Amino acid sequence: MLHAQPRGLPVPRWVLLLWFAVAGVAVVVGAWLWSEQRLREETAHQQHHAAGAYQAYVSGRIGLMHALARSMALAEPMRELAARPTDLRARIRAVAYLQRFVATVGAEGAELLTADGLVLASSDPERVRPGTTHPPRPYLRRALEHGHANWIGTEDGGDELVIHMATALDGGSGKAVLAVLEYPVEMLSGAELAATHPGSVLALLDEYGVVAAGTASSLRLHTLGTLDPTVRARILSESPYGGRLPDPLAVRRRIEHEGAVILELAQRLPELDALHGHDHGDEPEHGAEPGDAEEAHGTDGARAAEAHDDAAAEGGGAAAGGGADHGHRLVVSAAPVPGTRWQTLTLQPVPERWPLFVQSLGFALPLWGVIVLGTLYLVQRARYLRELYERAIRDPLTRLYTRLYMEEAVKVLIEACERRRLQGLAVVLFDIDHFKRVNDTWGHAAGDEVLKAVARVILEDTRPTDVQVRLGGEEMVVWLPEPNLEGAVACAERLRRHVEQMRIATPQGEIAVTVSAGVALRAPGEDMEAAIRRADEALYRAKAEGRNRVVAAPAPAAGSQAAAPV
Repeated sequence: MLHAQPRGLPVPRWVLLLWFAVAGVAVVVGAWLWSEQRLREETAHQQHHAAGAYQAYVSGRIGLMHALARSMALAEPMRELAARPTDLRARIRAVAYLQRFVATVGAEGAELLTADGLVLASSDPERVRPGTTHPPRPYLRRALEHGHANWIGTEDGGDELVIHMATALDGGSGKAVLAVLEYPVEMLSGAELAATHPGSVLALLDEYGVVAAGTASSLRLHTLGTLDPTVRARILSESPYGGRLPDPLAVRRRIEHEGAVILELAQRLPELDALHGHDHGDEPEHGAEPGDAEEAHGTDGARAAEAHDDAAAEGGGAAAGGGADHGHRLVVSAAPVPGTRWQTLTLQPVPERWPLFVQSLGFALPLWGVIVLGTLYLVQRARYLRELYERAIRDPLTRLYTRLYMEEAVKVLIEACERRRLQGLAVVLFDIDHFKRVNDTWGHAAGDEVLKAVARVILEDTRPTDVQVRLGGEEMVVWLPEPNLEGAVACAERLRRHVEQMRIATPQGEIAVTVSAGVALRAPGEDMEAAIRRADEALYRAKAEGRNRVVAAPAPAAGSQAAAPV
């Protein structure tokens, strides 16, 4: 329908630019949030798999070691020596068995001890001589109490850490003996997992919170943070590291966020530099004192998530081992090892945001392009439809509505009158006096200027709710929602007077024209054509009476309407 205007009007240029800017900002923010989500998911995914794999790896190996230690303890030569500890032949058979067993399972050594720590037999009699007393260790007491225990430490003041698996068995007469199987700590380093989890550093914390094994040799015999005084006293009394104290890593800051623990180290880890080729951590400001850091080995089962807090630590200088260089920012995931007092740690550098953000932005920018192009298309389409609509409903010369538009628009107005939404509807029919003389005297170009000037007066002196139409030639009609004939006549008279006072400039000089008008007030039940005919009759009377005047048509006589009501 021509009366129904197309939706979507052309918008100003500044509105388009503002919309493009807002869309661009939204796309950038969306790309950033997407990169943050991807960063969080990727970090958590890698940490979860690496931590789970290493925990299963350590638990499986320890379970195997426990099984082998128990198998060794239950062997016939061991039980025979436990029953007769002074029997020389039983000791010889036990030593031979221990040597064969150690060679078969790839262990470091094995001993059979009394509850007091007296060595009954050893796989290496030159290193651990029978008859000597084994140094008192808390793990031996735990083995007597619980049946088995494990411990990581050096033996006989050596430098190498050894895994000790102790199993208690009944030596007869109510006396308990202990079978101890020793393995090199490298068996729990997780080196086999390095290929499948190249972005993570794996570490095993012993019961003192010291890194005893792992894929990073630079972390060996280090603690992640300062030592608790109680733990320090235990290390000094039990001497698990040959009389040495572990070195604490200089931690600038420890952050806990969404279940993750992020350690900001003040020193470099060569293994991470070798894996990634560059620093994965943000460069913190100088200033956090290493002594302000907390221990990280107590983070029971914390899951890794991406670190959202980028704020740098305040305070002063780099710690020992770090020099002036900045260290790593590591996401730490800890998990307890079942059946032990140990924990597995998975350390992973906090990934850089910018590469993921740039990648996400690369996916998001085409979306912004689609928004821009789609908006331009919709605006141009709206403008095109608007232009087509205007061409369909308006006369190209005078910009008045066409007769086709009038038929639909007036029909709507008549329906409103019939439903009493409008109190009345009047029609004013104009005709330019002696217009043919204007064309013959001044030319058709001047006639076109006269038509445009008269139409301009009609458009300017009528309301937006009125319907201004060019019927054809020099005839124009205006439909006025008016409740009485006097108002319509007053409007027509005002238009006539303005036209009369107007002077139209043409190349040949100024032209003055007048118009005649016929006015009719639509009667109830009267259709559009009948109302126009009555206005046309009034127009003819105006011309017959001398032109340049307004004549009102009388109300139609009852039953004289030629057309049926609309």
